[in-house]
Amino acid sequence: MFKITSTEGTAQTQFAWLWRPMGDRKLEISWGTGLSSYHGKLKKVAPDQFEGTLKYSCDTWFCGSAPKGKFRIQKIACE
Repeated sequence: MFKITSTEGTAQTQFAWLWRPMGDRKLEISWGTGLSSYHGKLKKVAPDQFEGTLKYSCDTWFCGSAPKGKFRIQKIACE
């Protein structure tokens, strides 16, 4: 499990980011603020690209329905 830290934010907006490789073709990712979070698994679709569906979860009763969303990440060159 690897922790990713946000580059900006206050105490109220700081997110906990986590990701974990699952073999060489899948990646598990999650982030949240403590009471609510997004999590899911991404599959490798290209040499430097993963995509999948993330689900929303909440620890309180007033969150309503659980939305889902498509998510894509890709490797970029850092300069």
